[in-house]
Amino acid sequence: SVVSPSDVVVIFEQYPQWSISSWNYGAVSRTGGGQNARQTLFTFYFANASPSWAGYTCKLKFANPVVATGSQKLQLYTLGSPNTAGASWGNRGQAYRNNHIGTLKVKGPGQGEATWEFGGTIPCPTTPYTKLGFELAPVGDDVLVEWVIPENGIRV
Repeated sequence: SVVSPSDVVVIFEQYPQWSISSWNYGAVSRTGGGQNARQTLFTFYFANASPSWAGYTCKLKFANPVVATGSQKLQLYTLGSPNTAGASWGNRGQAYRNNHIGTLKVKGPGQGEATWEFGGTIPCPTTPYTKLGFELAPVGDDVLVEWVIPENGIRV
């Protein structure tokens, strides 16, 4: 089955107290190497996770952004907590950036799935109703990737 993100929050480096909570929009960007990055925090909710999933690997996919320009590269991190409510650039609470688990190169709209330079999988959760938190961040000084959820963007 496919799991789309929930509890999506876009955070802004230039405006560290701002954030946009959304259920249908994700964005990652940086322009001209400035301190103007946008990053997306999100949660995957595995309602149907099962002990029978033990030892299996879940594959992450990213496809069909609305916009993909610049380096088109993103880094994927785990979060210290899936609780992204109220998080901002300047105050993440428990949703702090944890481990770097992948780098991907996004393809343009309608051009298929992203290519993972490394990573792209996570151990499948084994407990029903598990929530896992993640962050997508830009790679390079010029990148813009935006997507509509749940149809496009990052999924498991």
